[in-house]
Amino acid sequence: MIDIVIPYIIGPDNGLELKYALRSFERYFKDEYKISIIGEIPDWCVNVYQVNQAPIQDNMPFVRFRDTLAKLHTACNTPEISADFIYTYDDIYLLKDTFTKDLLQPLALADKSSEPPSQWFISSDAGPNWKKLLGKTLLLLKEEKKTMYNCETHTPRYYNKERVLKLFKKYGLLTNPYMFSSLYINNYYRNIKVLSQLNIFKAGLYQPMKEAGILRMCRNAKVLNVGRGGYDQELKSALNKLFPEPSKFEVINSPKVAVEKSSVREQYPFLNKDNCPQELKILVSDKISAYYNYVETHPKLSSCSNKKECYEKADTVITNFVENRLIHDELNHYLKSGKVLGRHPIFEEMRAVRKLKEMPILQLYQYYEKLKHRIWRNEDELKKNRKPYLKYKREQRKNSYNRELQECKKLLNIYE
Repeated sequence: MIDIVIPYIIGPDNGLELKYALRSFERYFKDEYKISIIGEIPDWCVNVYQVNQAPIQDNMPFVRFRDTLAKLHTACNTPEISADFIYTYDDIYLLKDTFTKDLLQPLALADKSSEPPSQWFISSDAGPNWKKLLGKTLLLLKEEKKTMYNCETHTPRYYNKERVLKLFKKYGLLTNPYMFSSLYINNYYRNIKVLSQLNIFKAGLYQPMKEAGILRMCRNAKVLNVGRGGYDQELKSALNKLFPEPSKFEVINSPKVAVEKSSVREQYPFLNKDNCPQELKILVSDKISAYYNYVETHPKLSSCSNKKECYEKADTVITNFVENRLIHDELNHYLKSGKVLGRHPIFEEMRAVRKLKEMPILQLYQYYEKLKHRIWRNEDELKKNRKPYLKYKREQRKNSYNRELQECKKLLNIYE
């Protein structure tokens, strides 16, 4: 399970861009995920995890950039959001089937290391604040003798919480803003690819264009990004052609029933404490996922067309209800007693993860390779779905393998 994190202030037409962005992720993002929105949400938006955060409104410079950084910082300090996450915006749309692995490659617009600062923005029609902040970021990278790629590609980015927070602490980003994607990618990556070197990956719309032209531009791209200058009636019409079907994230003539807010941390205040067991923080995220799966599937039981479909939906409802209750018992036991109940399988899994730290390097690397094969095999079984009654257990197994894999990567200093 990976989070798709979106920092958000309600935009024009009651968040129309966000509505189509969510439709695009439901249609094309193929790994298990949940949507996490940091900020406001429109009244039609359901089945998302929301951390309500008011926008920054002051007269200090770079207010919009500081607001986005503050929301990113909040996401990284929210236990319910996965350690690795996809960071995107409401004006970014997927156009083809996409897996997490497709977003691991760090991307840039250009390498600025060989250009003098006076040449950096000659051909750019970006706003003055954007140029100032990117210029400030590139000069910092130059001073620190790092690579100097302009990584403001406006495509979905793969971030790691621990790495993000290190940069916030090192550069004081909450009060001293920089262009974060350029700062992050140049600090942590070396295999950076320039977008123009790839066969069409991104379609960018920053000026008005007719609907037919927008659709042609999107035909071969994987991602569409729309700037303020491209938002008009022609774009709305094109988006409706690209994503005509409502997603599970929209209310359609029904009450708003499933917005899971950050009140879970108010219900279980121990989650914010340093001594909170890591297992409980992981279980909170799993509890939210189980809740969403239950809420989404339960109403569909009455519309099953055959026994197989009825069985699959009933199995989803039951297994997610049981999972939610198991986690509920763990959290409430710790809340009342300050002690771990330890009946959930996550505790055995985390004991196995801790054993990884005791392995010799060669043995750890061999286990890392085995884990990759296990994940591939498990994903293949999920895709074929020949035994639908095993789907839930396979998804749980995949999550467990992925957590072990991430721990192996940290111990082996593998950053992909």
